[in-house]
Amino acid sequence: MDERNHTSSDHEEEEEEQSDYKEERSHLSDEQPQPPKRRSCETLDRISSLPESILLHTLSLLPMKEVVKTATLSKRWQYLWTSVPNLIFSGPIHERHCIGDFVSFVDKTLILCRQSKINKFTINFRYEPRFASHVNLWIRFATSCDAEKISIKLYAAEGPEGVNLYTLPKHLFRSSSLTKLGLWFCNVAPTGAVSWKSLKNLSIRCGKLSNDVIEKILSGSPALEFLEFCYCCGFDRLDINSASLRKCVVEGYRDPSNSKDESVLKISAPNLQSLNVIGSWYLNKFQLMNMSSLVDVDISFDILHDEIHDENENMLKELLQFLRDVNKLTVGTWCIKVMSKLELKGLPSPVSKCKCLKIDTSITKRDLPGIANLLQSSPNLE
Repeated sequence: MDERNHTSSDHEEEEEEQSDYKEERSHLSDEQPQPPKRRSCETLDRISSLPESILLHTLSLLPMKEVVKTATLSKRWQYLWTSVPNLIFSGPIHERHCIGDFVSFVDKTLILCRQSKINKFTINFRYEPRFASHVNLWIRFATSCDAEKISIKLYAAEGPEGVNLYTLPKHLFRSSSLTKLGLWFCNVAPTGAVSWKSLKNLSIRCGKLSNDVIEKILSGSPALEFLEFCYCCGFDRLDINSASLRKCVVEGYRDPSNSKDESVLKISAPNLQSLNVIGSWYLNKFQLMNMSSLVDVDISFDILHDEIHDENENMLKELLQFLRDVNKLTVGTWCIKVMSKLELKGLPSPVSKCKCLKIDTSITKRDLPGIANLLQSSPNLE
């Protein structure tokens, strides 16, 4: 009997505890959470309290249209943007009706900028000859502020007399502060000497050059380490005697005024360590000479002809024979096609001493003979 009473008592206590727990949960659920106290603007705006150097670095990563908009945030930001070290102007490329507004925006922005030293200056928009004087002034501003990196990407429109290339102003060729320069759709024609004493990286895309201009550039750039020509025209010789230049990239070659160019591009660079000959070529032939220091070579170029002729086979055999001592070699689709034709003729490739071989192609059944030919001729692969 006592045991029954004891069990009943425990059961009643348990029910009472559960009832109290439910009441407490119900009470808590009915309570509304108190909203946090509103912080002051000064406390909430932690970004504005950061050091000016950090704010300027952050702004320098943005396009200028976004940078200028920060002037409306607060008094702290009103004039901060005018001291940004990187000026990146990206305008319309396809919307021709918006070009005038973009040019006006760049003009007004540069008037308000007050920094005396610029790290990076970039212009990127659809160029028309009527804006040449504006671009001249923009480049003048950049060079007067000792800009270290300048990128002029002008997407030139096709005119009655061909592509309307922008002719670079004379003062740009005398900018001693430049360390990196990128030029798109520009006519590179310095009338005097070139003085790029600090330039280390030069890239010219879709530009018009000449043998004499290239010679001026190389002689006036004693610190140059990287040189790139992408789909440029007007020259048939690259004599690179620079002791500092380590890598050269020649991507494609096409002269819009001469679709059946029969010339031969000759490249000579005794101190060069890395060479990339890539892209689509409208030339029948190029020739490498005097390159005793080469270590890494990429010849994944493509010669745009419907058929592979005997002269193409001879050119590739001469090229591979010349490159037999390089340590790293990359070949592309066109080279493999030619080598497949050589293999089917029973003609072996020149023996290569390369230790690293990269085949940059989508492998098809027709490519297998060429790949086999290349592997058999490379006994030192690691």
